[in-house]
Amino acid sequence: MPASKLVTHTDLDGIMSAAIYQLVNPGSEIIGTYDFKRIEFVGDWTLEKTRNNPDVLYLDLDIARYGYQSMGHHICSPDNSVVLPNNPNYHFGVTDLRCKFPMNTALMLTEQYHIAWSKEQMQHLWMIDGAVCNYIKYTPNVLTWLDRMPFLNAYGPPTTPVNIHPVANFCQSKVSLNTMQPMVDAITELTGLTVRVAPGDITTTQLTPWRSHPAGRNDPAPKLTDEQILTILQDPQLFSLAIINQGMVSYTYLPMQVGG
Repeated sequence: MPASKLVTHTDLDGIMSAAIYQLVNPGSEIIGTYDFKRIEFVGDWTLEKTRNNPDVLYLDLDIARYGYQSMGHHICSPDNSVVLPNNPNYHFGVTDLRCKFPMNTALMLTEQYHIAWSKEQMQHLWMIDGAVCNYIKYTPNVLTWLDRMPFLNAYGPPTTPVNIHPVANFCQSKVSLNTMQPMVDAITELTGLTVRVAPGDITTTQLTPWRSHPAGRNDPAPKLTDEQILTILQDPQLFSLAIINQGMVSYTYLPMQVGG
């Protein structure tokens, strides 16, 4: 059974992906958002309640540990030792950052669910997370991934869109449960889709984001070896990790009171 409770990323890709997921799974609803610094939940949802819960999906996110089901496209471990079955890099055995998935979660879901878009809509989807820029800069890698995605490939390669639609104003925006409505309105105008958020009061869980090795928490992020990254992945308080460049990682620790 597909998950019916979503914790999604706080950017346009996360909210657009939630709209697509909810189109395919009409009973699903957002119960939280995560921005790599904090998680907002509605009602009585908590980190503990989402762990090992098959009804909960972290969307447009890659959660490295603790049985949190996720769907995203970042490389998490240099040898795919972290099992992320909903991640295209894991699915195709890609660990080389030069060959990582170069698009966004909205396009991933377009392929997975065969969502039909107009030419204008598809142009705007390619804007999200700078996917069209990746096409221009890393064309061979994007074409390789399009070959793996026959439904998306049938639309042809992207073209640079004219920024005439309000959704273009949100390409760099971050939102919260309280501030996402203008972004949702722009998505609705572009696609006809909307986003459902579960009712309830909002609570916030603060996490500890690091972009460096634990030995230098506030220092400029050094490049790490594969062995150092694998050591971080073994930390019992690790929540999420993404390799963002060769030897560069961004990762987040759980609050100490949240057990593993």
